[in-house]
Amino acid sequence: LAGGTTYTVDLTSNGFAWPAGAAASSAEADTAFLEVILKGSTTSPTTQIDMPAIKTNGIGFSTVQYFEQDGKGRRYLDLSPLLTSGRIESGELIQLTSIEADWQIGPASLTTFTNPPANDRRVLILSPHPDDAEIAAYGLYTSSNADVVTITAGDAGKSKFGALWSSNIGEQYRAKGRIRTVDSLAVPLLGGLRPQAIRNLGYYDGTLAQLWMDRPNIVC
Repeated sequence: LAGGTTYTVDLTSNGFAWPAGAAASSAEADTAFLEVILKGSTTSPTTQIDMPAIKTNGIGFSTVQYFEQDGKGRRYLDLSPLLTSGRIESGELIQLTSIEADWQIGPASLTTFTNPPANDRRVLILSPHPDDAEIAAYGLYTSSNADVVTITAGDAGKSKFGALWSSNIGEQYRAKGRIRTVDSLAVPLLGGLRPQAIRNLGYYDGTLAQLWMDRPNIVC
């Protein structure tokens, strides 16, 4: 968040008041992030939920941001749409509603800034899994001189190929990895990137920590 302007706000279980002097519209800044400290899910460990989330409401604006299950620690709540929804008045309540997410109350940091134009800049997009680059940065990489590097094959999670390989769970996950790898290479091409600017490193999803801890040994 270097180059931004940071304000301290009093974060409660209901939200916070927009600080005096902070950017109040997209004419003054195009990005706003609120730093929150997640304490985990409000449900018991045995309760199944899709994903914990925080719903943000302001005048003429409402959005929901999801987090990983039982996620804890520092996260950034993207409040940028607030700046394009209309002028925010100093002291206006930005209401936060928990959807099975618990956060630390007390002083918190709100940072606003304006992104420089990316049209002619070299940009590197690092994507943990296939589709992440498109979800987070498709508009950016199609409007700049970008390279997109996907780290894993995205083979973890549900297999979804039981109808084809009902007796071979390993082949289900290998097929998923192959399909998602092709997806991570093909979609940037459709976005106008040069073939030499698109890569997938092909690591198995969920193995990077083990690879790092076991280096330089081969991990099977």
